[in-house]
Amino acid sequence: KYCDRGSLHQAIAKGLFKSSSKWNNKIALRALLRTAREIAQGMSHLHTCRVVHGDLKPGNVLLMSSRADRRGFTAKVSDFGLSTYCMASHTSVTRWSTVSYMAPEAFEGHLTMGSDTFSFGVLLWEMYTGMYPYSGLQAAQIVMGVQAGQLSLEWPPDSDPRIVDLVEGCIQRNPAARPTFNQLISQL
Repeated sequence: KYCDRGSLHQAIAKGLFKSSSKWNNKIALRALLRTAREIAQGMSHLHTCRVVHGDLKPGNVLLMSSRADRRGFTAKVSDFGLSTYCMASHTSVTRWSTVSYMAPEAFEGHLTMGSDTFSFGVLLWEMYTGMYPYSGLQAAQIVMGVQAGQLSLEWPPDSDPRIVDLVEGCIQRNPAARPTFNQLISQL
């Protein structure tokens, strides 16, 4: 399908999910949750087919015009170049995706369905805060910090506890402790 509204990365950069003169806090949060739900539905479909995306990030979510709601778009997961069919509980990989969104186990060459959930958590954090994850750090610092569990996403003081809990559940170190996309859909 033709996605004429750009990427989620561009929408975040424009402050689409922040309150403004056009949208109040409630409407901005509703737009964020609806968009996150559409992404989770796309990821759930992939996981039902036993496919791990492997590179979920805002630049790989495209927006297509839609009159279904006030946002004016629907979100579509894209760029399956690093996707892998996963027969077992995990699959081994030799290629890396964008380090800011990678799960700890991915740095060791293991991808799981939970690796995509971790990436989704970082993506959701970015949608909510409008900030790039681990901004100012070099790739090697991110890799070492995430692997060691010494690097965390910083939340603004007035963050919505529902979003914080959702993201924190997604970015747990243990892949088995992370929610599935079906569980996330029910929470969104």
